[in-house]
Amino acid sequence: MNKRVRKRIAIIAIGMICVGSIMTYIGYLLGGSKDISLNIKDGLIINSSKERYKETISLDEFNSIDVECNTNIEFLKSDKYELEFDVPQNSGKISYYIKEGKLFLKQDIERGVNFNFDLGVEKNNSEKGYIKIYAPKEMKSKELKITSRFGNITVDGLDASGTINMNMNNGKLNASNIKAQNINVSNKYGGVKLENINCNGLDVTLNNGKYIGNNVSTKNYTLRNSYGNNDLSNSKSEILNIDIKNGELNIDSMNGGNANIVNNYGKVYANALQTNDLKMNLTNGNAEINGEFKGTSEINSKYGNVLINTSLNKEDYDYDIKSDFGKIKINDKQYEKQAERNEGSSNILKVKLNNGDANLNFK
Repeated sequence: MNKRVRKRIAIIAIGMICVGSIMTYIGYLLGGSKDISLNIKDGLIINSSKERYKETISLDEFNSIDVECNTNIEFLKSDKYELEFDVPQNSGKISYYIKEGKLFLKQDIERGVNFNFDLGVEKNNSEKGYIKIYAPKEMKSKELKITSRFGNITVDGLDASGTINMNMNNGKLNASNIKAQNINVSNKYGGVKLENINCNGLDVTLNNGKYIGNNVSTKNYTLRNSYGNNDLSNSKSEILNIDIKNGELNIDSMNGGNANIVNNYGKVYANALQTNDLKMNLTNGNAEINGEFKGTSEINSKYGNVLINTSLNKEDYDYDIKSDFGKIKINDKQYEKQAERNEGSSNILKVKLNNGDANLNFK
């Protein structure tokens, strides 16, 4: 087959795809489905939301939950144990059982490899489907494990004596009013919002999404985010570890204990931050931190200005402030290259900038 023939075949194929897309969109306008699946095993499938798995079931008592699903899921407080779901059949059949006090729920994946896309039209919640798990308010959960491939997770009011694991591939997590021994959260694509959380250890990992943590109380607080902004407020921890690859970090009213903060690309702003020891490493972005910094505080920045406003007096600190290319100002007094004080104070502040201005203000 020569090049001219292959070129003609390619042009014809592209034309057929365009015509098919136009016809599909016209079909949608006439009342057809909004979803299309390209399945290697079954070919092109037009998904119909009219064919659904829908059921409400009373359940026996349980105190642990293990869920694997492809749709939105909610955990809600009620006066009974109950399972309710309404999902399109093409999203996968739902099976469930209770064994030794644990509820197992799984939503199957259709065989073959699927490439799902839509026609750019917003779906309502009834079309997307949902799974709802109800449990009495007084239920004490031993553990909770959720694996969500596609869909949002909502958890409101949960008291767990063990560990809560929530792993998401694509969706948003909204969790509030939770007590647990440990909470582990991971999300590849989507935001995470945690509010009114009390636990021994909190570990949050995001690949691409915004993180919001409000009123979080924990001993060990770990946050990793590759791409996305991060807001932490009204929270406290004994150990705080934050690692951001690309995104802003905003902290408001937080006791971070021993804090280690890394941000490669993005601004850092902290208001009413309290630390016992602080290590902050910044690659590219300005930083402004306001609060009370006890123990040893070390801030290193390659490119960006650093502004520090501390609520302690100048006499409470020994300090060593350096900037290779930038200005240094301490309480409105300017210095060149370096400013230091070594009087045996209980708190130490070290700032090292490669390229940027350092501004330090004491009480």
